[in-house]
Amino acid sequence: MTADGKWDLTEPASRGLTDAERRATRLYADDLLMTKSSGSALHLGKTALVTPAIEEMGCCFSNFMQRLRVSAGLNPRYLYWFLNSSLAREQFNYYGTTSTGLANLSASLIGGLRLAIPGIDCQIAIADRLDRSIPRLDEVAFEYRRIAELVDARRPAAIAEALLGRSSRDPSLPMHEWASGFARSDAMLPLGLCVIRATYGFTNPMPTESDGPYMLTANDIGDGRI
Repeated sequence: MTADGKWDLTEPASRGLTDAERRATRLYADDLLMTKSSGSALHLGKTALVTPAIEEMGCCFSNFMQRLRVSAGLNPRYLYWFLNSSLAREQFNYYGTTSTGLANLSASLIGGLRLAIPGIDCQIAIADRLDRSIPRLDEVAFEYRRIAELVDARRPAAIAEALLGRSSRDPSLPMHEWASGFARSDAMLPLGLCVIRATYGFTNPMPTESDGPYMLTANDIGDGRI
């Protein structure tokens, strides 16, 4: 299951279950399957809607997941879109952080989520509109990520070309001769001759103090910027 509630069944795992376990965990169309245990705020609470194709596969679910089956007054597609919205995400993060350290959403916490429930016809209309509009936004997001990946891939090469006149080492040359053939004739020196000191910081985790210094970690650095 992806972070935005889509199925990813490229390599589904199979498990040996007893008949009782199969009956208890079998998924049927219009069930909703939620990730209730995760160390990631992005994945905690992500929810997918069981389709007829998933039902035909005879899929079951593990103890890290929570199955939801709606009552007659709630449309499953409407609930699916709510659970994958920022309205639910904010509640997941709040309950997960304050109660379980972003590790687990119990059935009682999931049952405590607050959502607006209009009439069933209105729910269906909203779900229909989202079924049409969100895939178009996903296409735009996919194209944006594709372009961003191309830019990210080009960035180091552009820096290398500006520094040394070419973007990569000639693979036919041994590593100790990697600098030969560059457009520039500047001296190539080991970094150790140019750096005064290389040290590491304090050991994590350290106790948090309100009046202590700011702690910078790898999470605070992106693309060479803090």
